[in-house]
Amino acid sequence: MNGAWEDSAAREVTKRAARLNANAPAGSRARVWQKLEARRSRLRDQPARRRLGWAMFAAGAACAAAIAFFAVPRSRSTELTIQASAEAATIDLAGDGRVVAGPGTLARLTRQGGNVTLVVEHGSLLAHIKPRGKDAPLVIETPAYRARVVGTVFRVVAHEDASASIAVGHGAVEVTPRGGTTRLVRAGERWPATSTDAPSADEIARLGAADLEGAGIGSFGAAPVAAPAAPARQPSCDALHGERAIDCWLGIADGADALRAESALYQAGWIRMHELGDPAFALGIWERQRSRFPRGVLHDEAQTSIIDALVALHRTRAAEAEIADYLRAHPTGLRSAEMHFVRGTLLRNEDRSCRRAAHELELALAHPAAPWAASARRARADCRR
Repeated sequence: MNGAWEDSAAREVTKRAARLNANAPAGSRARVWQKLEARRSRLRDQPARRRLGWAMFAAGAACAAAIAFFAVPRSRSTELTIQASAEAATIDLAGDGRVVAGPGTLARLTRQGGNVTLVVEHGSLLAHIKPRGKDAPLVIETPAYRARVVGTVFRVVAHEDASASIAVGHGAVEVTPRGGTTRLVRAGERWPATSTDAPSADEIARLGAADLEGAGIGSFGAAPVAAPAAPARQPSCDALHGERAIDCWLGIADGADALRAESALYQAGWIRMHELGDPAFALGIWERQRSRFPRGVLHDEAQTSIIDALVALHRTRAAEAEIADYLRAHPTGLRSAEMHFVRGTLLRNEDRSCRRAAHELELALAHPAAPWAASARRARADCRR
């Protein structure tokens, strides 16, 4: 027995350790061999038997060091396949919640560290996801969108044609359509809004009251109602003129559709004012519109039209009051500059001077627009003379 054998034995064992692919730091390897070499120097004159034991010990120590470096804890990835064939199946998500997979469903739940991703390839899942931190949401992937969930009750459907939907029964879900902008879908809402996908009574029963958190079939948003058969087509109001057009629009205004009714009243007033030259009648229609729809989508248009009618009727005080209200509510609104021009014109006529009108004309011409801008420039030029 000699040092050469000891070296060869140690190296053979360490070669085997190297096959473990351990990536021990170079400094650590150097320190291990330095200590081994010091010990060998002290034992060089001892009997061969003891040197053989030391050689085996040294090789074993090197192997153990390599194995220790190899066995560094690493994050593990686990995957759960969610599948249902002919009938629905209830599946526990091992701490993340529970789902009811509809017939023909295929999905995968992947955990990587603290991240959880649910990929729905096709079919439907009625799910209750337990509360999670905002920094570690459960992510849903479908062909049509990506969603982030931090604890809620929802139903996701992925169709064979790559379309998909989501309906929320409790809580809220952040949905990002492929190529679209992120939106928040709350309890009682669906994405897309036209979706008719809804949980069945069987799915609701399978998930159970404890996981539904108070949600029922009606909690996932109302399905779009199919429009009734259209009655025989009547001539479009747009194709009519004068009194016939006004009668047509006022007939629509009496209907139950609020948006169409508001639009119809505005249109009837416009025809009465601009086609028939009757500002008094038009004023009555627009005031009726504003009274019936105080927060309607055409509220601002109704107010500015009322101002136009009051000016045409020479009701200056009333017009000035309406303009003041409009500018307080919309200092930079679509017609704010025009309203400054109208007020400047009224003040100029009232004062028979530009004492108050000049400032209004300057405000108007800060944002000029057709067709009033040319008149405003002429009025300002007159005031500067």
